[in-house]
Amino acid sequence: MKTVVLENESPAVPALEVTDAAGKSERYPIEAVPLSIGRDPTSDIQLDFSRVSREHAVIVLEGGSYRVRDLGSTNGTFVNGSRIDEAAIGDGDLITVADVELVFSHPSPRRAADNATQVLDRETVSSSAPKQSTILELRRLQEIRQHELYQVAYQPVVFLNNRSTFAYMAVPPWQGSLRRRTGFPSLLGQVECPLAEQLRNRFRAAATEQAAKIPGDVRLILPIDATEIGTETLTTSLDSIRRLVDARCHLAVMIPERTAGDSPYIRDLRLRLNEMNIDVAYGGFTGGLAQVLEHKACAPDFLVLDPTLVRNLGRRPDDCNKIRSVIDACRELNTRVIAEGLKSASEIEACVEVGCELGVGDGLGAARPVSAYRRNNV
Repeated sequence: MKTVVLENESPAVPALEVTDAAGKSERYPIEAVPLSIGRDPTSDIQLDFSRVSREHAVIVLEGGSYRVRDLGSTNGTFVNGSRIDEAAIGDGDLITVADVELVFSHPSPRRAADNATQVLDRETVSSSAPKQSTILELRRLQEIRQHELYQVAYQPVVFLNNRSTFAYMAVPPWQGSLRRRTGFPSLLGQVECPLAEQLRNRFRAAATEQAAKIPGDVRLILPIDATEIGTETLTTSLDSIRRLVDARCHLAVMIPERTAGDSPYIRDLRLRLNEMNIDVAYGGFTGGLAQVLEHKACAPDFLVLDPTLVRNLGRRPDDCNKIRSVIDACRELNTRVIAEGLKSASEIEACVEVGCELGVGDGLGAARPVSAYRRNNV
């Protein structure tokens, strides 16, 4: 139970506070509806940005509740990180129109009084916490994007027979144990919005640029998120990153294997990547021989075994045989196999025994910033 004292306050007019990609804010009171939002000069709120559609979205009032409706825009309308066609909005909700943020404010009207005491139960007090947490994390992601407040880490992929370095995986600060160490907002893996797309693209660009500081020839494996498969912007962003590549660096991208079926999009993507001289790895593989053969017509350059396949592998004879058959089939397809997530000497030894050539994991080398490789010259 919690007591909240409300001061005398007049009813407030609902409003949208607009924040653009540069961080500039402006407040627009909602004095009439429908209220149009778009790039067109006739819009009630004109957002003159290339990714905003001419007629992008509209705010309406239905049954006493405000709603935002997407008008078939190219780059979408989002509420608290989720893409919508239409959704109800309340005080504090974050609306994203392409690259532009709008915070909706609509304080509840309060009866004029000297003071009023409300007794709220615990459930009522805490009900707004998830939404507020989401908005705060989105704000933090916006700040990270603007100021690039993250560090690229590189984890070595090594030959298991002699531990020499074959390649480096660029590890995002929002991934796995690295996210837990850095405290990076977990929301990035849970929302589909332009901000998430921009952060992933900028991370790959930064990883490619910084890889030039690693001594010697470098093979760099960049991550692709499952939500990016099927989008029109993926190949465009990879082509721009390719132009950043140092002459000593060869790029590969890692696509989640579960998204890499024999579809027209994947075939076209593979063709485009081949033209860019970018290799392809299928990551997170958890299947067996049958799943490998499904990729026969469009085999990847690398197949990355999911950590769950190699965990305590030496104690699981049946899985050893399964992985051995996968590796043999990949050899026929000229696909090199990488065991990911290796932590112990026994796991590494078991992978060698089943014929795995390459491995990556904390047992072979932790993800480190580029300065560590430059300083130690490894």
